Amino acid sequence: MAWNLFGFGILLLLAGSQVLVAQQNWKPALEKEGIRVLTAKAPGKKFKSYRVEARVKAPLQRVLNALLQPDSYCRWIDRCLESRRLENSRGDTLWVYSATDAPWPVSDRDNVTRLVLHSCGSDSIRIELRDFPEKMPPRKGRQRIPSMEGFWELKAQSPGETSIVQQISADPGGSLPAWFVNQFLAESPFKTMRNLKRLLEKAP
Repeated sequence: MAWNLFGFGILLLLAGSQVLVAQQNWKPALEKEGIRVLTAKAPGKKFKSYRVEARVKAPLQRVLNALLQPDSYCRWIDRCLESRRLENSRGDTLWVYSATDAPWPVSDRDNVTRLVLHSCGSDSIRIELRDFPEKMPPRKGRQRIPSMEGFWELKAQSPGETSIVQQISADPGGSLPAWFVNQFLAESPFKTMRNLKRLLEKAP
């Protein structure tokens, strides 16, 4: 199955996941520059989930291409240190190793994520994300994220425009207190979506 919207016949499987968050639980956390970030806490979880929504002036295929090029993630993902596609990627499944810069004295984080691509009709794409922390040996100086799952949803709108939704539930690992992580949860997803929006809208 090719990595192209017109060629295949897309960091949570939400329908059956433990981190399913009821829609009514989402609360606005940040909204500016056409980007909306919401957060919610699932039952039994210490760390909040986030959902970020935006609409970009770019066709769906261009947005999809950006999400399927891990080697370019550091151009737009906030605090990205490293990102690369792993060799066992094939068909509709993409494996990605990535690392995130954390402010001192917190250790940098890394994770191994599986992206699975689903077509939801001619104008809609879903990329499901789930981490597999045991997929690669730990890296010195980096804290492996023990749990992360979520999705991207893309939907073509008016000609040349696409709506984007990203939703993530994660445990950053280590000894970070949940209250601290939850307090600053909205800022990084906002910056990431803003960077992606700017990158897509200036592309030819």
